[in-house]
Amino acid sequence: MFMYASMYGLAVTNNRTPVLKTNHRLLKYFTLKVIKVTNQDIDSSRLENTKVMVPCCAKYFPNLCNLSPGNHQISGYLQSWKYFDFVKPDILEQFQFDLKTSQLAKEFISEIKKGLSGQITLIGVHVRRGDMISRKNIDFGHQVATTEYLKNAMLTFKQKYPKLAFVIVTSNDDLSWTKQNINLTEDVYFSENHSEIEDLAILTHCNHTIITTGTFGWWGGYLTGGTTVYFRDWPRAGSPLDKGTNHTEYFPKSWIGMS
Repeated sequence: MFMYASMYGLAVTNNRTPVLKTNHRLLKYFTLKVIKVTNQDIDSSRLENTKVMVPCCAKYFPNLCNLSPGNHQISGYLQSWKYFDFVKPDILEQFQFDLKTSQLAKEFISEIKKGLSGQITLIGVHVRRGDMISRKNIDFGHQVATTEYLKNAMLTFKQKYPKLAFVIVTSNDDLSWTKQNINLTEDVYFSENHSEIEDLAILTHCNHTIITTGTFGWWGGYLTGGTTVYFRDWPRAGSPLDKGTNHTEYFPKSWIGMS
């Protein structure tokens, strides 16, 4: 989603037309404002292009906003809100979920609200650990959010909203750990047996967001709006990932970092 949103923003900035392969995964879920092309189209002479490689994960490269004439094929993570936040309404419109996914998310949230009385504030919580605790990712600089962080973030919202519920989204691999490390009080609900796209839609039907690490949670916060709290100790200081990350260019200014 970062790569598409950044490509779209850069296309607007450079007065170009965004192009996406017809088999791109995002097209299964969203209606995007792009020209769809096949591999054959890309290989043909009419789509000759200049290849631009962005080396870092979470930094903003302003030189991409002043591309030379002609077609450009940009590769890399492009993980910065600064590439596309100026066209945020357009991005939010394009990242609206298909009717089936949206309906499932609404029904899931409605079931939660049925057992609650009064005006309830919903806090979406995304927990990611699994692949982040592999030796490769740890050596690179990834750090998973701690139990203390999750408790502090949840407490922050509890102090602000007297009537609230937490909606927890995580992978099947992380579900057991999450249930063991988040207090299972009456105001905590888990999304289980849903696909990734369904879980993302569920997050966006909440009012505010707590994220741990990874871009899935990031997009949950961005699409939801409201207040977003993030784990500020990612990545590990001095690591290769840290050298390729700029917090102010990755996390929007209004988001709140906590430990």
